[in-house]
Amino acid sequence: MAALSMGEDRVEADASRCIGCQSCAVACPFGAITVEIVAAHPPLIIKCDLCASREEGPACVAVCPTAALSIMTPERLAALLKRRQETAASAPGM
Repeated sequence: MAALSMGEDRVEADASRCIGCQSCAVACPFGAITVEIVAAHPPLIIKCDLCASREEGPACVAVCPTAALSIMTPERLAALLKRRQETAASAPGM
């Protein structure tokens, strides 16, 4: 089992398994994970949790002045993928 794993709707950190290698931080394409290392303390994984403690949802979505950010639910993702597949299937030459 890894220090980071998928929860129901999010990636969860298990601090007891973290060795401070920072592989997760390097792999994250959004730079949303950091690993804080303080002498004499276990590594601390700091990552985006979609503001799970905020009733209103992620703060970044709320403050984006152009509404460029939104929450992608499994239903919205499925609909988006279906539209893209239909568009690709109806493209000339297919």
